[in-house]
Amino acid sequence: MKTKSQLLIVSIMMVLLCSCASPLKKKLLSGEMPHFDGPVTPISVPVELRQQELTPINVLGNKCLVGVSSCLSSDYLPHKMFDENFSTAWVSKHGVNEWIRLTCDEPVHILFLTVTNGYTESEFSYNSYSRIREIKLSFDGFERDVRLMDSSVTSYIPVMASIKELKITITDTYDAILNSGVAVSEVGFVSKIEEDLNHNDREFADYKYPKFVLEEVSDVRLDHDDSITEFVIRHGLGRPLKEKLLPESVRAYYNRYKNQCLLFVTHPGGYYVNQIVVSYTKCIDELLEDPGNVSKKIKDNLWQLFSYEPNKCGIAYATYIEHFESDDGISLDINKKQLVEILGEPHQTQEHGTNEILIYKADNMEKFEFLRLHNIPEYRGVYLFYKDELVWFISGFPYP
Repeated sequence: MKTKSQLLIVSIMMVLLCSCASPLKKKLLSGEMPHFDGPVTPISVPVELRQQELTPINVLGNKCLVGVSSCLSSDYLPHKMFDENFSTAWVSKHGVNEWIRLTCDEPVHILFLTVTNGYTESEFSYNSYSRIREIKLSFDGFERDVRLMDSSVTSYIPVMASIKELKITITDTYDAILNSGVAVSEVGFVSKIEEDLNHNDREFADYKYPKFVLEEVSDVRLDHDDSITEFVIRHGLGRPLKEKLLPESVRAYYNRYKNQCLLFVTHPGGYYVNQIVVSYTKCIDELLEDPGNVSKKIKDNLWQLFSYEPNKCGIAYATYIEHFESDDGISLDINKKQLVEILGEPHQTQEHGTNEILIYKADNMEKFEFLRLHNIPEYRGVYLFYKDELVWFISGFPYP
C-alpha cells in the first residue's frame, strides 16, 4: 500500500510532466491519439525513434510520422519543416550526424524529395545557423550521398520509389556565424511532374529549324523556356551552379559516370538556353594536338572551348544520364561521317594535325527566319574531332 505522502508525490510529478510536455506528449500521456482525418491506422515506429518526439504529417495523402535527432529549442520543432512557411524552420542542436526520419503506414510513391536549406526568414537568420552541405539519403536498403548548394532555393532530390521509411542523415554542413545547429526551412515531396510544365507559348517553340542546326541535347532545347525547368526537376537538380562565368549564366552538369560535362548558357537579359556545350571532363590539352601551337583561326573558333574547360566550370551537378545526346543521335564519340550524315556538309572545316573542326553557321537574318524570331544575328555550331572522334561541341547563338 502506498502512503498518502507517496501518492501526493506521484500526483505532483504527473502534473509537472503534463505541464512541461509538448502538445503531442500531453495527448499521448492523456491517452489521446494524434489527430488525423479519417480512421487511424497503427504505425510501426523504429526503435531509434521511440524516445524522440514524433510529428504526424500528411505526405501526398498518406499518414506518416516524422522524428528528428534533436531540436535546438521548442521554437524549432520538426513540424516547422512541413508548415509551408519559409519564415519558420527546424533547427538541430548540433551539425554532422543529426538526422530526420520519415515513417509511413503505407508505401508512398515519391519522385522527388524537396529541401529548402537554411532558416530562410531573413538573410541574418539564414547565415546564423548551419546549412546542409551533404546528406546521406537512405530508404529501402538504398543509400545515396547528395550534395546541396548553400542557397535558399529549393533543391529537388530524386527518390523515384515507393517507400515506407526514409532517413536523411547530415554528413557535412556550411558554417554559421552564430550557432552550429543545422536549419531546414521546408521539406516536401513530389509525386508527379505537372502537365503544364511542358507548356510553352513562344511562337517559335515548334518551329522547324534548318537541318544543320542542333537545337536540343538531352531534351533541353535552345528555344524552349520550360525545357530547362523540366530537365532540372526531372533529374533532381538545383539552381544554376556557376553564375557569371564570362558575361553569361552557366548551368553545369555531369553525366552518371562524371566523364562528360553538359553546359547550358544563357546570355545577359535572356530567359532560355542560348548555347549548349558538351565535352569530356578531360583536360582540353589532352584533346588537342600540340595545343600551344594551335593556329589562330582554330583558337578563334575554340575560344569558348578554352573558356568553358571543365575544370573551370566549378563543381557540376551529377545526373543519372548515361551520356548526353540529341534526339537525332549527336553525342560525344561519333565520327565525322556520322555527324555529316545527320547535319549535312559543314559550311567550313579546319584541320590541325589529328584535330579537325566542322563549323555550321547562319548569319543572314533576311535568309533565315529562325534568326529573326530569336532576334539574334548569328547561329553557330562548332564540332571538334580528335582522331576522328567527336570530343567537344557547342551549338547556339553567340553573344552579340
